Amino acid sequence: MQMWFKYDENPFIVTLATRAQPIFSIPFPAVTICPVAKANRTVFNYTNVAHKLWDQEEVTPYERETTQYMTMICENDDVNRYLPQNATFTDDIYKRLDELDSTKTILEESTICTFMQNVEQCTNVLVPIISDHGICYTFNMLKREDIYKPKVQQYENFHQHNEINKWTNDNGYSEGANKNVYPRRALQLGVENGLMIIIPQIMGDTDYLCSADFGYTVTIHAPNSIPTISRNYFFMPFDTSTTVLIRPSLMTTSAIVKAYKLADRQCYFSDERYLDYFLTYTQENCYLECLANYTLQKCGCVNFFMPRTNTTKICGNAMINCMEEAESLILTFFKATKTE
Repeated sequence: MQMWFKYDENPFIVTLATRAQPIFSIPFPAVTICPVAKANRTVFNYTNVAHKLWDQEEVTPYERETTQYMTMICENDDVNRYLPQNATFTDDIYKRLDELDSTKTILEESTICTFMQNVEQCTNVLVPIISDHGICYTFNMLKREDIYKPKVQQYENFHQHNEINKWTNDNGYSEGANKNVYPRRALQLGVENGLMIIIPQIMGDTDYLCSADFGYTVTIHAPNSIPTISRNYFFMPFDTSTTVLIRPSLMTTSAIVKAYKLADRQCYFSDERYLDYFLTYTQENCYLECLANYTLQKCGCVNFFMPRTNTTKICGNAMINCMEEAESLILTFFKATKTE
């Protein structure tokens, strides 16, 4: 009888594989790098404009509007109190953040990128994306058509490349995939077979009023997931060398399990959990969609980095508190579901 209850409660057995899997059977992770410096200070000096506002000096319409946009990605909330309060922004916020980005020039001129001991042009392997930290650059992430559904609004050529995806969560790499397959994979272990990026320092763009730190944030995630940087990153300050050791954990599931009822197996296959904005279910994609949906419900708009359709409004600086409250509630919900 005891065995029956045990089977009824959990009819599956988790076992350790008797044979090791080669490292090239799984993709190399996506790596997303975000500069802490959000603006080229020769184009726009956030601190100077903030002091003008505090001293009630005259600012130009460009300075005022750009500062409104910067409040969405800067840490200092005090500046926003001296600005006009817009409930929504237009798509111009993306163009302005793109104009202020100084990292793309560094990538084109000075950055060194090496993968599997092959030196590559950084602009060919690091793709710009929009994240909660502003404009970031990602390596080995699937392009937007392989992650988002067609209805999701995108900015120009961001999150775009010409690589063809040959991998899925459920089935792994397609049959006959060669060593140059995408997403990229490491063929051997060791630092020399990983990713190395050397980025010159841009101390001149450091703006302590926008952020007290200087350097880059680095997030490691699955190639088919959109990362929320603020939830999962490590900080890499200037003038340092950082090595990251990754120990992948692979769990496979027999196809027979899919025949069982969801209540019995208590887990989803990637094609069983429908998401409105994403093609494939992952925990990160689910979190971002839940956050976008709840923010829209609570505030009537979404933050600039969230997935949206062409009829969904972008929240302006007047909605910062509302968006922060929405995020806090969603985080509480996700933490509660993890502990159940």
